[in-house]
Amino acid sequence: MSYAATASILALCVDLSRIPVYLVYRSDDIYSHYSLIIVLAFSALICARIGKRWLKSLKSELIRNGVMIGIIFSGALYLIEALT
Repeated sequence: MSYAATASILALCVDLSRIPVYLVYRSDDIYSHYSLIIVLAFSALICARIGKRWLKSLKSELIRNGVMIGIIFSGALYLIEALT
């Protein structure tokens, strides 16, 4: 569960640093898609609750292995991208 919490906090920090920039430089685009942003924000909250319940039902070892595989796969993709 701590893996998901760490990832969520990091994503929140990134979003909190990006939102003011978007509001200053792209406010017209944001206001033109206001209703879509509201729907997406609510769906993110609902899915976060569903994901929390789902994570509680999984074994910790399975989550750790999944995170490790994801990190290794992501790193391999970065290396391939850098070398090509």
